[in-house]
Amino acid sequence: MGMTEKVLVFGGSLGSGYTLNRLLPQIGAGDLMEADAAAIVVNHLIWNYAPVPVKGWYQFPKGPSAEFRDAVDGEQILTGSGLLVPYITYPYVARQNGSHILRLMPDEDEDPDEIGIDLLFRSASTAFGSGTVGVLLSGSGDDGVYGLRRIREAGGKTLVHDYREAGGEMNKTAIQEGLADGVFRIQDFRRCLTQYL
Repeated sequence: MGMTEKVLVFGGSLGSGYTLNRLLPQIGAGDLMEADAAAIVVNHLIWNYAPVPVKGWYQFPKGPSAEFRDAVDGEQILTGSGLLVPYITYPYVARQNGSHILRLMPDEDEDPDEIGIDLLFRSASTAFGSGTVGVLLSGSGDDGVYGLRRIREAGGKTLVHDYREAGGEMNKTAIQEGLADGVFRIQDFRRCLTQYL
C-alpha cells in the first residue's frame, strides 16, 4: 500500500448499519487498489453510548470483499485501506508531512454545528479535492448535506442512497437539493460506484 490521492467516504446514521452490511462487501478486494483509493466509514447512530470497536457491528460475508478494520488515530490513509471510524470519535482528514492522515477526535471536542459525517466529508474534500467520492446513507435531519455540498464544490463526486428504498431525511434532502451525482439502491451500488470511483 502507498499514499493515495483518492478517497471514498461513507456517512450514515439511523438505519444505515443494515445498508453498510450490504454495501461494503460489494467493494472487491482489488477495487480500491485498482482505483488507487482508500475508504473511510462513519456511522454516528450510537455515538454517546460506549467507545466500542466498530468491526463487530458489521457482518461481512466470506468472499472477495475488501478488508475493513477499525481506524487508529493518526494513521496514514493508504491505497487499498478500508477504515471504520470507532464510535465516540469524530473523524477528520488532514495533511501532515505530505501524507493524508486520519485524526479521530473524542466527542468532547465536537463542534455542535458540524457532526461526524459533515466533518469527515468536508475535511476529505479539503485534503483530496476532486479525488473525493462521498456516499451518503440514511439518517434523520440534514446530516451530511453540508459535507456533500463541500465535496461537490471541491470537484468531487457524490452518491446518495435512494430514500424510497432506505427511508431517512438526510438522503432525501440531499437528493431534493440536487447534491447527488448518482442515486443508488443496494443491489445497484457496485455498478453505480464504478462509474465514479
